Amino acid sequence: MKEIFVLSLIFLLEFSIALHIRYMVGYISSKSEAHFKGFIVTTFTNIACAMVMTIVAFNNPGVIGQLNIDMILMLESGFVFIILVVIKIRIAFKIVFRTKDPENFHINYFGKKVYDGPVVTKGELAFYFLSMPFTLLAGAYFVAEFVVK
Repeated sequence: MKEIFVLSLIFLLEFSIALHIRYMVGYISSKSEAHFKGFIVTTFTNIACAMVMTIVAFNNPGVIGQLNIDMILMLESGFVFIILVVIKIRIAFKIVFRTKDPENFHINYFGKKVYDGPVVTKGELAFYFLSMPFTLLAGAYFVAEFVVK
């Protein structure tokens, strides 16, 4: 029972850290009040999860030793893989919607569409290709461990 509690705390902390980074980037880019509030809430969530995990580890150090690290790593890699694939799909959909927007293209003399610059941003292109090795490694590890177990 305590192993499941610690494992769920680990995943809650990871999810909260991911949200924390998202809110931090959102606040830096837009300075909106909603992103700031999310940033503050995730800060306190991260601190609370870490404190509870520390208390459990000090009271029952055997619980930490009983955790199945191979299973945790498999779930971690699956989590990272799914997050990266979702981000890549989201970028692809944004690009497709921008290509259909008449503000992003014009028709040339021969009747063909000519796309203007803002269809694909440099940040999207950089993230898409620079995160490809991490996506493939995480996905390969997750699938390999899933097939073996």
